[in-house]
Amino acid sequence: MLKKLIKTIFPWSPTVYRQAKQVMTMVHNQLDAPIMILLYHRCAVLETDPQLLAVTPENFANQVKWLKERYPVLRFDEPWELVREPSIVLTFDDGYWDNYAYAVPILERLHVPATIFVSTERIGTGKEPWCDDVERMILLNDNLLGEKIHLDLRKQGTVDIFIADEEERRDLYYRVHDAVRLMQPDEREEVLAAIEEGYGSFPVRPSHRYMTESELQELAESRYITIGGHTVTHSRLSVLSREKQREEIEESIRFLEKTMNKKITTFSYPFGGKADYNADSVAIVREMNLKTASNFPGRVYRNTSLYELPRKIVRNWDWTTFPVMFQPFWYN
Repeated sequence: MLKKLIKTIFPWSPTVYRQAKQVMTMVHNQLDAPIMILLYHRCAVLETDPQLLAVTPENFANQVKWLKERYPVLRFDEPWELVREPSIVLTFDDGYWDNYAYAVPILERLHVPATIFVSTERIGTGKEPWCDDVERMILLNDNLLGEKIHLDLRKQGTVDIFIADEEERRDLYYRVHDAVRLMQPDEREEVLAAIEEGYGSFPVRPSHRYMTESELQELAESRYITIGGHTVTHSRLSVLSREKQREEIEESIRFLEKTMNKKITTFSYPFGGKADYNADSVAIVREMNLKTASNFPGRVYRNTSLYELPRKIVRNWDWTTFPVMFQPFWYN
């Protein structure tokens, strides 16, 4: 509604539109204290990070310390109706082991709460999640260099290309990643298995595993950590049937509740953009009464749906860069 109003008043200038929107957001923030939910994925030092998801432990510690010194840091799972000042919520998606090994000790040392949304299929298996499998099979796979490659990506088309250099291999990585993201879980596993069988892959990396059940159980005892659901297979919900979506959501919640002997009341959509879930997804989490995070820019206000809570993703910004990048989150 706000966007339509501004475009109606200022139809002639994108610059004027952006500036007017910022002013109106600032006014809104004065009338209704915003809550900013921040999204992290990994707390680690990685040799390669093509999706820019890792924040080093040093940078993460500095970011959390900076935030705590300036804002109340709330729990994702608590009611926010009485919040009267700009506040922060910290979340992690996926369930990588480094959340347990590096992020949680930092949070506990600084007495700051966070919620970790966990995709359950590969918990305790030692396997990498499928998105990292794509990195192993394409981006890190030296067998592809100097070779003519044929990939059958099913409904997403075929790839016939000669990989002459690193740049072409990187382009292929993004193409395959985007293609398998649109697939059904079983189809995606078949396609990735065929790629690995045909061209080999970089070895499985222990650094890229998800947490174990015992690590999850230990986190369940932390006063600062809440665990939430994130589906079973980390699939894009909008490409699944309503029945399959329900299965993905319910089974992930059931697994976590059984593992930790705690009721799970929170969830986040995999990928989380507005095209990555649909009305069926929202209806299911509403029916299950799961407070749910999305992944599109915005702030939480009193009238924001508890089943599509916006978040801002945080990158690997050092202590000087983070404040500069963070402050515009309040109005952009």
